[in-house]
Amino acid sequence: MKRILSFLCLSFLCAIVYAQDLDRVLQQISKDSIQYNVESLQSFPTRFTFSPYCRESAFYLRDRMLNYGFEVEVDSFYVQDFIWGDMEESCSMYLYNVLAFLPGYHEGKDSSFFLGAHYDDRSVSYSYDDSFVLAPGADDNASGVACLLEIARVWGQENIHSKYGLRIEFYSGEELCFQGSSHRLSSWSRTYSIHPLGMLNLDMVGNNCSDSIHLEYYDGCDWLTNIALENIETYTHLHANLDQEYIARSDSWIFYSWGLDALFLTENDFSPYYHTPQDSSIYLDYDYMTEVTKLAASIAYDVVVNTDNVSLEEVVLDDLLKVYTQEDVLHIDNLPSQTQEIRLLNVLGKTFYQEHLPETIHYSNAQVLKTSPQNTILLLQIITPTQVLTKKFVR
Repeated sequence: MKRILSFLCLSFLCAIVYAQDLDRVLQQISKDSIQYNVESLQSFPTRFTFSPYCRESAFYLRDRMLNYGFEVEVDSFYVQDFIWGDMEESCSMYLYNVLAFLPGYHEGKDSSFFLGAHYDDRSVSYSYDDSFVLAPGADDNASGVACLLEIARVWGQENIHSKYGLRIEFYSGEELCFQGSSHRLSSWSRTYSIHPLGMLNLDMVGNNCSDSIHLEYYDGCDWLTNIALENIETYTHLHANLDQEYIARSDSWIFYSWGLDALFLTENDFSPYYHTPQDSSIYLDYDYMTEVTKLAASIAYDVVVNTDNVSLEEVVLDDLLKVYTQEDVLHIDNLPSQTQEIRLLNVLGKTFYQEHLPETIHYSNAQVLKTSPQNTILLLQIITPTQVLTKKFVR
């Protein structure tokens, strides 16, 4: 009995210490610092994907993250002959993701939680040329980047030690069909194996009319959504608005499409100025952004530090799952018996085939689906009650 009481007392004390540590971290989040971050990014005339300022922005973000003690890689990739919207000519250019990492003390494999935001912007109110000349992009999406920069500053300042790694990443080309995050997911770092615990995406979090925040949640990611709901009540003055209307409108969709757990935070009241030359820092609510930053920081802290309170299940690819094509159809052998849904997606996360299986039928043999043209990379998603299995293959 004494041992049980001692254990309970120790657990209670650990919970108190954890709460005090997180409270101390959140108290360091500064509204002035967040505003400085937005204005610094806005000082680039444009961060449009194919403008020279996009590269300058990336290396600016690299330097900021290095100053906070993160390991940083600028991951460049080439986009050729890209045409989007009303562009009169195609563009070819190197784009740059900024990938920052603080390792945890977990031995062995690199299990990390991702905080992500895109730093590119667009301005298309008058003509497509606006994007090359003037696109302040304060709300979309200097706001999300600014919040993550503040989390990085506080994380480094407090010298937080965590069991799992924290990755703060800034993606290019989100405005042009998720170029940066798609590259990130299709080519993980070359020198180590990454085991993502989940991804929290911030995109447009600066406009406020109601002190509410959209929690764009994804099916099968309840543990992450539940942490967010609890922490909104505990650590912020915000109101949660659970929704799925915009789940495919930002980089978190790419993570989810590859079978990873994700959550997307975005403002409840969309700015009337986004994607225009008027998307300026003067229209943002920095008290609101401070609350959003506290929410994102608390979620990250819960996942990588307070692991006893989080149930983490790794997404495991089923090695027994066999996929092959024959006579223009896709065959799937050893389909899990609990399969509820099958999806086929391209590497940008766009679903082009979806089939819901009857609950009364449990497939274990081959399932036949029509496929896309040859020599393309496809993602197969198998949805079960407990997980999303993703398998990449070449058609």
